[in-house]
Amino acid sequence: RARYRESGCLPLVTTPPAGAGLPGVIDIGTRAGTGRAATGYAFTDTLHDAHRLARCLAAAGESGRAAVRLRAFRRPRLDAWMDEVFLRAITRGDGRAAALFMALFMRCPAHRLTRFLAGAHGVADRFAVIRSLPVQPLLAQALASP
Repeated sequence: RARYRESGCLPLVTTPPAGAGLPGVIDIGTRAGTGRAATGYAFTDTLHDAHRLARCLAAAGESGRAAVRLRAFRRPRLDAWMDEVFLRAITRGDGRAAALFMALFMRCPAHRLTRFLAGAHGVADRFAVIRSLPVQPLLAQALASP
């Protein structure tokens, strides 16, 4: 018998949420863009970003001067592009989303996919992710990229 049920929704988007980047507010987590656009995975990047922000604020001391220089979280461009291509492929409405997710999580070696999602990957990990997915739907979206 369930005592408590939890539900939620992961925003699979490539743009910051409304209200992000307000003056005097330090965004963190999904609001800062640490969630992967195509999968929602955010834990590792959120943790690293929180440590970065804490170090900067600690260095500022009570003056708060270093806090003014805080930069927002930025995902590497290639990673953001790969997420964008995958996101467009799964949101086309052609019924392929489940098959693409299954291919990604079943065919890609777990250690490589985990490193890729956590942002601690190398070229071999990126290629493992790419090789695990069907070529046609992703190539079509990659070629359609702005």
